[in-house]
Amino acid sequence: MKLFDFHTIWDYGRDIYLTIGQFKNFHILDATFHSSCYLEWEPNINLSVGIFNGSVFSFGIRIFSLSLTMSFISYRGPMNLSHIREL
Repeated sequence: MKLFDFHTIWDYGRDIYLTIGQFKNFHILDATFHSSCYLEWEPNINLSVGIFNGSVFSFGIRIFSLSLTMSFISYRGPMNLSHIREL
């Protein structure tokens, strides 16, 4: 069990990954934040909400080139940051 895990990457924009309460088969909170150094000219705004779709509750928001995704109690394929660090 890991209580807190955090990783950040810079690749044509900032990518931030956060995991809180990492157990073997589920996580309490998975959060990702992505930004791009290439700004989009369209005013794209996207909001998504999910219930029992791999996590008990999840939501995501994307505005222009920024996106934030949060999943509470992820039980199907929780994010493993050690695989992301190997890339």
